[in-house]
Amino acid sequence: MENARFMAICPFSSRANLYVYSDAGAYILDMSTYKEKADSYTDLFSSTVTLDQINPQAEHYDIYGGNVEVLVNNYKIYTVAYRMMGQTQFVAASGVDDYTAAPAIAPIRINGSANSAALFDTKNNRFITVGTWGSITAPVSTGGAFNTGAIDPALKFVCMGEGKDGETCMVMRKEDSGEPYLFRASFVETDPVALTSDNLNGLKDMGVSKYYAFGTRGNFMFYATDSKVYAWRYGSESASEFMTVGEGEKIVQIKMYTNVSDATFNGKILFVATQKGNEGKVYKVVFNEMSGVAESSPVEYTGFNIIKDMYYR
Repeated sequence: MENARFMAICPFSSRANLYVYSDAGAYILDMSTYKEKADSYTDLFSSTVTLDQINPQAEHYDIYGGNVEVLVNNYKIYTVAYRMMGQTQFVAASGVDDYTAAPAIAPIRINGSANSAALFDTKNNRFITVGTWGSITAPVSTGGAFNTGAIDPALKFVCMGEGKDGETCMVMRKEDSGEPYLFRASFVETDPVALTSDNLNGLKDMGVSKYYAFGTRGNFMFYATDSKVYAWRYGSESASEFMTVGEGEKIVQIKMYTNVSDATFNGKILFVATQKGNEGKVYKVVFNEMSGVAESSPVEYTGFNIIKDMYYR
């Protein structure tokens, strides 16, 4: 699996597979044995879809209620809407034509929600939502902390993720100064709610942060530099140090454990992957889901080579 980039999983019965996405497309594996079933990325798409470029970028396969899968390929959005009779392959999402989708998808896991996921249009600096039937819209908020349909073009997209109670969280930076901001919005209903727009410039080491994860059961975020992870509770004046990795190790990814089927640990574990030469390591830290404070020392897992991505089974 040379040039592998990230993993995704589909628990839906007709496509119960593990996917490993690479520069060339995707490897399709049996979810139980991890044996390869196919390596044809284009077979995932409807025959009516012609891919201008194979460039898989971000996919969310943790389907809530069996509604919609979302994929970003070459900055365009594709969906499989299982409510649509007979739809089992990705089709080009419709509803908004003029957009460039950032390679990130934030799921909205609220039963009865008007939307299944949120994305960001870097061409027009606005949010895009995917409805439960697979159509996309660019919602405009009429009030609140900011306009979800027109964010300052001086700010550039960094990352996006799922927050508490279906919130969508996004980190942006000013293009000239690198000054960081956190935007939080709710797209659970048809009308969006712009919650907060926070300047994060005063937080310790935020200026050199590279990786981010958001609390799905509490109002806080994690951010990581090359060697440290910090936790910041929304609205507080300072961040606290969450953990420091071993000497010579470099953090290459942090990931929140979000498994709605696991009532005990869903939203309560942070995984941190590091690299030291060709040696990879994973730290598992259980934390308080409301405050983001670690409840025990990190558990270390070794014996890996270069770690590309982490996903729960």
